[in-house]
Amino acid sequence: DVDGQFDLDFSDLGALGKNFGGLLKATAQIQTEGETRNITVTGTGTDLSVGQAQADNALRGATTLTVNAQQKGDLLNITEARAENRQLVATAKGAISPSGTNINAHAEIGTLGALAAHWQGALSADAILTEAPGGTRNLRVDAVGQNIALGQVNADGALSGQTDITVLAEQAPDGTIDVKSVDIRNPQLTANASAQIKGGAIDGQAAAQVQDLSLLGRGWEGTLDATAKITTDTAGTRQVEIGGTGQNIRLGQAQADAALTGTTTLDILAQQAKGGAIHVARANVVNDQLNIA
Repeated sequence: DVDGQFDLDFSDLGALGKNFGGLLKATAQIQTEGETRNITVTGTGTDLSVGQAQADNALRGATTLTVNAQQKGDLLNITEARAENRQLVATAKGAISPSGTNINAHAEIGTLGALAAHWQGALSADAILTEAPGGTRNLRVDAVGQNIALGQVNADGALSGQTDITVLAEQAPDGTIDVKSVDIRNPQLTANASAQIKGGAIDGQAAAQVQDLSLLGRGWEGTLDATAKITTDTAGTRQVEIGGTGQNIRLGQAQADAALTGTTTLDILAQQAKGGAIHVARANVVNDQLNIA
């Protein structure tokens, strides 16, 4: 058994890998009682980074870290893990063993503007991560956003007020990610999507219903019900097919608005080659006033 106190001082976490950075000072205490080893870690990180822009911004400045855990045999039980700084408060608890993993986490971000220059709003999220003995991981995230804005004018209006977000995903041992569902709901918008991601190839589908287009842009009116499908072939070419129905669409331009009165159907098919070139195979806009193909 190893009991005692250990001081950890990393003056540059970049030594752990090119994506890591910052400074970490921590103290670990280990006490053994019978077959149980009690572990307590407390520390402070400064300007931590993990190679992801928004995550790095969330860890900017001083972050206090606390972990309390018990180890018995091959079972590690985390009773509390906490990270806190001016941008966020995150907590987690759970168990890790060869027979499986079950982790529950919670995060509160008071202002999303701390993560990216044009972001706004607040976000609260709960996550459950499990891993079976065979290596399959399952993730569920339930989040609530308040007045979210991501710096895209026409999209930000759709996220005003409270937005509820649910994500269900599974990762197979070979790395394939099966996004079983992404659901976004608020008074303006209902959207859902699912996809499979493997080696950069994406195959998925999405649907959205916008109840009031006026929230997306000045002079806009009407409603829109749209679907999208994306597939990737063996050459890496992505094909996107979009279909939709709009009612009395207005975009703030008199001539266009008159042409979009009533029911308008959209049918678009486009391809993007692996090199980035985009080819629009068809773009049909049809209603009683016009037929664009």
